[in-house]
Amino acid sequence: MVLSLVLACALSQMPALPKVTVVTLSNGMRWVLLPRPNGLRVSGVVMVDSGAVHERPGEAGVAHFLEHLAFGGTPIVGTRREWRLEAPLLDEVLQLTERHAAAVAEKGARSGEAMALETRLISAEQAWEEQGDFRAFLRLYARSGIQHNATTSYDVTTYFGDVPAEQLHLWLAAEAQRFAAPVFRNFRTERDVVLQESIDRETATTGASNALWQLAFGGNRPWNLTGSPADVRSIRPSTVDAFYSRLSSPSNAVGALVGDFEVGQAVKWLHETFELIPARPTAAEVDLTPAPPGFRGVTGTEPWVLVGFQAPASTEARAPAHELAALMFELQGGPVSGLCVDLASSCSDLELFEGPGLARTHLLGVAFDQRGNGRAAETLERFFASLQRFKPDDAMLERARALAERRRATELQTSAGVARALAVDLMFTNDWKSALTTRYQEVSLEAVMKVFEDFTLERSWVVAQETP
Repeated sequence: MVLSLVLACALSQMPALPKVTVVTLSNGMRWVLLPRPNGLRVSGVVMVDSGAVHERPGEAGVAHFLEHLAFGGTPIVGTRREWRLEAPLLDEVLQLTERHAAAVAEKGARSGEAMALETRLISAEQAWEEQGDFRAFLRLYARSGIQHNATTSYDVTTYFGDVPAEQLHLWLAAEAQRFAAPVFRNFRTERDVVLQESIDRETATTGASNALWQLAFGGNRPWNLTGSPADVRSIRPSTVDAFYSRLSSPSNAVGALVGDFEVGQAVKWLHETFELIPARPTAAEVDLTPAPPGFRGVTGTEPWVLVGFQAPASTEARAPAHELAALMFELQGGPVSGLCVDLASSCSDLELFEGPGLARTHLLGVAFDQRGNGRAAETLERFFASLQRFKPDDAMLERARALAERRRATELQTSAGVARALAVDLMFTNDWKSALTTRYQEVSLEAVMKVFEDFTLERSWVVAQETP
């Protein structure tokens, strides 16, 4: 309890910070600015409400792939001489890439048409490389001391920058330009990189996981972030361009700056950079209405049982209670450890997971490796019996609170963590204040117990993956 109170005080009694400023540009993009003088650097975030959950049929893996392509530069950064010289050569490469992908899909990679297009494509790529340089954007950041990264989740794509204070204007200008006019250089090479990521991320439960999300939310989309290898191989330039055009609008994005900058100067630079991006309609709304609880059997390389429970978006008032309940699964004495006593042979391969996205309705799930006993029905019976017997007490609630607050405090120790938290809250609640306040201290034991009361077979989705 002492640890929990200490962590809560650390968050609720943070040192007095300069006033947070929220700026709304004329094109609808919002920025939250939190100056922290004397740091000599600035953490910047550009976050777009564009993730895997927005992918339509035929677009699986495109959100993550677009994030990769965004580092290819702009019409200004990445052209060896002039954009007017590079543009027609790159257009030919992308058109041939489109036709080659269509030929492979329709007739196979070894068909005469596909192989002829491959030959022409290689020649076109060689001609383009004399005018285009897909590494120029990365070199610009390296020369300027800017550290950068990007991530794609189910909900959002986020571009990070750790920027020397004197290079903030450069970073804002570069990010605005690639947000407004990205150039899809090196398309096939980046597709191969994403393809390898997709292969590496495939596990024994990939099929069962996809089936679980489909069972819970309907449809046939693959719920893995990168898409399946087959999905990635079939991605075409037109698909990426359509996804970008549909979602990459200023009104569908937010930004955050935390660090050593002067607010008035930063606002001026935002007007000179991001405000120049024209506003346009977006289609970011996603229907994730849960389907009725149910059961599905699938075939895979290993026998597993996956159980999913509906969980609220992280911005909902009841979300903290669900988060604490999820942590209790992991704690000694929780329902999973109780089940481990009964299923010791497979306990080492029991997994807790969440998805498909925390900013929207999602699933809290448990996966059981059945190689030790192979009896899915018995595992489910014991699991739900263990849940029924489990009664969290005040001591376990304090342990869960302490763990949750420690994780939250760890994130907020860095400017980058604060910037991300501010951006998320601005994006989904339009209220940055919740990013810097305690989250779990007001959660009662009764609220957590109510969450566990909802963890029943009648309110869950179950997928049993069996070997052929």
